[in-house]
Amino acid sequence: MIKKYTVQVDHERLGYELTAITEITVSGGMTLEVGEKIAAYPETIALYNVTGASDIMVIAKFKTRQKLSDFTKNITKMPHVERTETHLVLNTLKENHSLLV
Repeated sequence: MIKKYTVQVDHERLGYELTAITEITVSGGMTLEVGEKIAAYPETIALYNVTGASDIMVIAKFKTRQKLSDFTKNITKMPHVERTETHLVLNTLKENHSLLV
């Protein structure tokens, strides 16, 4: 039975040439609340609550460095965000969000 039909978007062809992976450390047990705010940004394509030194990992796509800068600055200004570390993707080796079953 088919439950969902979807398409795979080529973000680069749409002008989203920058992919950033951001690690976020959150204080006060407010991870879910901070995550909900970050999820609301249209640039956010994936958002995870993770184990390890960081609490949240965000994957986001941007058309310009300025949009990436604005996104990062907005996150760092959020209450309970202690620290961020942003990684820029140089080459996409694999990007497939569908799961083979």
